Amino acid sequence: MLPGVLTSGKQQQLQLQRERAAHHEAGHALAAFARELPVVSASITTVRSGFFFTSWSVEGFVDAKDYDDTDDQLIAAAGIDAEALWTAAVCGGSFKSRRRAAVYDNPSDAGKVRDLVRLTALTVDAAYAWSYDLLVEQWGAVEAMAAALLEDGFVSGRDLARLL
Repeated sequence: MLPGVLTSGKQQQLQLQRERAAHHEAGHALAAFARELPVVSASITTVRSGFFFTSWSVEGFVDAKDYDDTDDQLIAAAGIDAEALWTAAVCGGSFKSRRRAAVYDNPSDAGKVRDLVRLTALTVDAAYAWSYDLLVEQWGAVEAMAAALLEDGFVSGRDLARLL
């Protein structure tokens, strides 16, 4: 095999990683909109780093004057739960086991949900309950945002708002 050439299995793995990332970032964006925060953009890019091929981000929460620790906690929880819901649906397994895996795979987001408890009125369970309910109610919007991210790799906040 030539260096840098992806086999079919590696291509499938890359596509699953991209889809998981797109749903994760769509969850963040949906939560920000639900909290009435401006989202500048969402993006996912594919970068090869060893055996892994992913890098992604959502930008835009810092411009909000009323952004607080509760917003940060809920937005982080929504990314984890969107990833867990998508992974459970596509790859199987229980939502709870997929949430545990998403928490492990996203230590920065998981840390925000856990560590901001001392600064907010929300418990960890309450933050995840809010994000889960929002995502289940608005799953069609999450799917639409994820599809747009997968198609172009970048979606403006204005376009994300239209998808809602």
